[in-house]
Amino acid sequence: CALALEHDPGTVGAPLLQAFIEERRGRTDVAEQCLQNVLARAPGNGLALIQLARLRRQGGKLQESEELFAAVDVPGLTADMRVKYWLEMGMLRDRQERCGEAFDCYRHSKEALRVSMAQTGEASRYDPEARQREFDSLRRIATPERSAALFALAPPAGSHRPLFITGFPRSGTTLVEQMLS
Repeated sequence: CALALEHDPGTVGAPLLQAFIEERRGRTDVAEQCLQNVLARAPGNGLALIQLARLRRQGGKLQESEELFAAVDVPGLTADMRVKYWLEMGMLRDRQERCGEAFDCYRHSKEALRVSMAQTGEASRYDPEARQREFDSLRRIATPERSAALFALAPPAGSHRPLFITGFPRSGTTLVEQMLS
């Protein structure tokens, strides 16, 4: 990233990539600085605004996140970027406990995903019949009898049986996992 910035100081791609990397490393302060650098060069950059809004939401700065989302030119975004925008906006609304609005945002995200998949040709690769065959196969394998037989097996001495906790996002599965561990 530093070499790209030395070669072309006006670029926004390098600091966007660096922000992504720094966020994954858990260095959100550095990621935010990279995104601020992008916005100084390109004030309306949709991806930088969305990423920065996400970081602010994750940091509990919901009003700042709201203001950043308000600055995004949604009609000017690509279909792929609209997926990110609406998904992140839905998470903000969910965090604000505005559930109806969050649901609407998630619906918009799903619609944008359909458009994006149609534009890239991914939609034509989805085969509902193949998916149904896959589910039917899983149903034949995961019978109650087989599950009972699996759980009846004694675990080796000193080991623990695995416990799988599943659920919808923000339904408390992480809390349950933390309480049990």
